[in-house]
Amino acid sequence: MLQSTSSGKKIYSILKKAWNEDGKIHIVQVWAKVLEADPSNQADISIKIGYLIELFNNLRNDIDSLDISNKEKFLKPLNKIQIVLLNSPLLNANWADIKGQIAEETLDLIDACGDLIIAQNKGFYEILPSELEELQQQIRNLQDEIREAEIDKDTKVFLINELRKIEDVILNYQIRSSSGLSKVSEEVIGGTFVKWLQLLEKPREMAGKVINIAIKTNSMINVSERLSKLPEGLKDIVPLLLPGNGK
Repeated sequence: MLQSTSSGKKIYSILKKAWNEDGKIHIVQVWAKVLEADPSNQADISIKIGYLIELFNNLRNDIDSLDISNKEKFLKPLNKIQIVLLNSPLLNANWADIKGQIAEETLDLIDACGDLIIAQNKGFYEILPSELEELQQQIRNLQDEIREAEIDKDTKVFLINELRKIEDVILNYQIRSSSGLSKVSEEVIGGTFVKWLQLLEKPREMAGKVINIAIKTNSMINVSERLSKLPEGLKDIVPLLLPGNGK
């Protein structure tokens, strides 16, 4: 059975792991451990904290989409936690400096929000590690195919970079989760579709394959409701995106 998740559940999971760490440990060490970053690489830690902030923004958007009257009940604790995180120094400070500003009850509200998002069918399905690995391999195979294809260099660079956006989420799935994968794959579908409209023959076929793998990614996390945000008319021409039909 597929396991449901949401941006709120993922943030709660990350923050709860951090909250449980010893307050005497340096902040940078806690984030390195919880976000699975290289503790000796300040840039890697900063990038992954950036992904966490992006996840906060995804949750804020999900809260805005909820069919409830008291959205501030969840937005206030979310904003408080984010402000605390953004204002905390990474170096020469202990985790207790942050932990002391976040009550466990505040984390519980984030968890409850995550459950509500799922209950209103605005969540996603978790992707198994084996499925992520298979999807990543398919993306790399398509990147190789695009590199070898007889198409112009600019189109090659564009399509490979679009695929890299999805691959980056896969590589950082432990932070960005299915909500991040949904957002990025949808952006890839929309951006590549605009490009597809401008192409002919072989380049169009390659662009169609990129769109197809992004659509497949969306289907794996069951976000059909959110596909309505894609460019008008895309669903009607999906059959044309299949290899051999793009001329």
